[in-house]
Amino acid sequence: MKEKYIYTFYLCLLILLSVLVTMKVVTYITSQYSYYSFEVSDWLINYEGGFVRRGLVGEVLYELYSIIPFSVKSAIKIINCITFFCATIIIVRVCAYLRTSILPFLTIFCGAISTLGWYRRDFLVLLVAYFVIMLHIRQLKKCNGRAVFVLSQILMILLMLIHEASFFFVFPILLLITWFISSGTVLKQRKIQICAKYFIMPLISMAAITLMKGNEEIANSIWRSWSNLFVRYPEENIPDIGAGVRWLTNGIKDTTEFHLDLNFQMHLGILAITKNIIMLLITLFTTYFLMLRNLYVDFCNKRIIYSENNTAIANTLLIQLFFMTPMFIFLSTDYPRTILYCVVTSVFIVYSLKKYNLTIYYPKTGSDISLNINKYVERSNIYSNPCFYFSIVLLYPISQFGYIRLPYDCLLYKYLSFVKYCILTTYKY
Repeated sequence: MKEKYIYTFYLCLLILLSVLVTMKVVTYITSQYSYYSFEVSDWLINYEGGFVRRGLVGEVLYELYSIIPFSVKSAIKIINCITFFCATIIIVRVCAYLRTSILPFLTIFCGAISTLGWYRRDFLVLLVAYFVIMLHIRQLKKCNGRAVFVLSQILMILLMLIHEASFFFVFPILLLITWFISSGTVLKQRKIQICAKYFIMPLISMAAITLMKGNEEIANSIWRSWSNLFVRYPEENIPDIGAGVRWLTNGIKDTTEFHLDLNFQMHLGILAITKNIIMLLITLFTTYFLMLRNLYVDFCNKRIIYSENNTAIANTLLIQLFFMTPMFIFLSTDYPRTILYCVVTSVFIVYSLKKYNLTIYYPKTGSDISLNINKYVERSNIYSNPCFYFSIVLLYPISQFGYIRLPYDCLLYKYLSFVKYCILTTYKY
């Protein structure tokens, strides 16, 4: 395939995905959501019934509303849009620095914002995660002193208070980097001391958040605390409690069983479970392949480049996918959101390490995985062909919740369905 045709097709795909993401954002802005919906009620969780997970943002909104009443629904949309665009700008800049393409990010964005992804503070979480990662790696390089250390600790705790899932995609990988940042000549006891210094407070905070997961009494108190909002900004059929707040009443056992069944259709037997496990593995490997073989286009010279950073990003992604295993199996059903966390934080980590010129002394076996896979791909006329990569992008599986249904959950099908919906809606009005 001639390079000029690759460039043209790449550009068309980039425009297509950018339009889809933009259409999704506009649809969200113009849509109306009830207080019951996850898109609103998840943001209303506060500390008025006692300390509880995910309550920080809701508490800030509640305190601001107590001072000057405002439409919380509108505020949530504004926060979502601002954090989405800020995170997007940072990702574009990071990709430009690493000379890697934005294309797979747009693909994953299409998946994340097709579900409840960015409605549920995910891009706010990613913004805070970016600064946590940058600050921590900067400390490892420069040892900036007590003020930077305290700021880093505060941001780590705030990140978990915003969303406890951040523990899985930020702290294990940073702990691993902290451990392997030094060569083998550093004593193990010294490494343990360094790791304890940086991570003991976040670990204690996570333990507290896990224990204070909420109950029915707390959930009802939270919902009643917003009664003035429901009176001042009413809607038809105010619910007894919102879906996001009600989720606090679920125990660990109920939550685990719900996620397992939705992810793998446990109630349908071993064949369904096997099929869904295979589909999950295909989705994860497809994501890995998109990052490993990511195409970078030099628009000035119209050249296709395979960035040397792709291997480092893919290797970090493998580690992140491993650490996020509980999220894929029994702690979540939103695969696009979980994949978004893995991919974006992997790129943030590689960017931070490059920016501060840090070397990680990973075990050789682990560090060579992506390098060896890439060599195998390079030898294949099929897998190394850009047409194959573009096909993977168009057929990328995007599940609404849990298990994946093909062809309905592939990107191209969802894109065409969404365009049809927009056309019919426009024609109707």
